[in-house]
Amino acid sequence: MGRAPKDIAERLLAGPVVWIGLVLLTAFALGPFIWMLLTSLKDRRELYATPLQYLPVHPTLQNYVEAWTSPVTPFSRFFLNSLWVCSVTMVATTIVSVLAGYAIARFRFAGRDALLLIFLATQMFPSVLLIAPLLTQWRALGLIDQAISEVRAGIAFAAGG
Repeated sequence: MGRAPKDIAERLLAGPVVWIGLVLLTAFALGPFIWMLLTSLKDRRELYATPLQYLPVHPTLQNYVEAWTSPVTPFSRFFLNSLWVCSVTMVATTIVSVLAGYAIARFRFAGRDALLLIFLATQMFPSVLLIAPLLTQWRALGLIDQAISEVRAGIAFAAGG
């Protein structure tokens, strides 16, 4: 016994309609990023032109040069700071997580199940609950506006939420 042939509605919904829907959703999701890229390639005159110009008439990379070399807002310094904080946070979190995961999985000790339940319970709370205690702690320790505070926050957020 062979399978009954698909009716026209099932074939349409399985093929072109689904693909058209996926293409439209993808275009909708990528729209803001494309708009941002096209806007970044415009000069100031095109950016503030009253009949809105969707595509840059004279594309330029000058905006990127100014962003990276500006003494007012040193984007390159911001980028390097973020890269350092993310890298240190990633390495520290990975080391702590691997060691803790190995210890919990490999060894049987008193309170192991309670510890796992505490880990599970902390995942149920939003990370934003950590902000006020962390800021209070940083202020008391004089760590406001220090890169190490951001690293500690990254580790705390990775572990707690």
